Amino acid sequence: LWEKVLSCTRTYFLDDGIVVDKSDWSDERKLVDKVLSHPSANACLTLIIIGSMVLLALDTDAIAERGPIDDPVVAGPPLLLSVVNKVLIAFYTVEVSGRIYVHRKRVLTEGWGTDIFIVTADLCLACLEIAGIAGPQLSYLRAFRLVRILRFYRVVNWFPELRYLVNGIASSLRSIFWGSIMVFALIVMWAMVGVYFIHPINRRIAANQGYEEDCEKCGESFDSVWNSVVTLSQ
Repeated sequence: LWEKVLSCTRTYFLDDGIVVDKSDWSDERKLVDKVLSHPSANACLTLIIIGSMVLLALDTDAIAERGPIDDPVVAGPPLLLSVVNKVLIAFYTVEVSGRIYVHRKRVLTEGWGTDIFIVTADLCLACLEIAGIAGPQLSYLRAFRLVRILRFYRVVNWFPELRYLVNGIASSLRSIFWGSIMVFALIVMWAMVGVYFIHPINRRIAANQGYEEDCEKCGESFDSVWNSVVTLSQ
């Protein structure tokens, strides 16, 4: 009986509430899983993600337009920054490949789909840049680099305080949504009251030049429900 208990302990492990059978895993697969799930690996990956956020900010500054508006100039990122970005893309590709090798179909059900999407977008942009594709269309494609910001959610999972804060915000979104609808309904109600009672008085004030000369829309502030909503929302 004790041997069966030890066998079950070696065969199964609990990962985010999911019991996974490792009896048919190869030694290489177990080794890759051990490396990727080690706390030191997660700590190093967190630091790399934070560093990549800094590099993303520098890269965004580097590709900003400079010079005259009629003839803008995009200098592009420095060579060192480009090399570091390529190294990070290679690192993330290896990491995601290891996750796919270990988890197989579970990568789509355990939250790794976002990482796969980010790495795929990075690889596509890197291939376009290596191929030397230039032009206005590439400047729009560079905006897809912003998907790297989504990697920050892994940093949130590493720090308990940030995780609790994000979970609290997410749980309050439903109340915020319905509260916003209620506030908007109240504004619409008072906007209709404004059309009935405030608009006639407001028209007389505007006709008697009660407002400044440059205020052309002051007399129209309550002439419709929508204008009343805009006025009350300011």
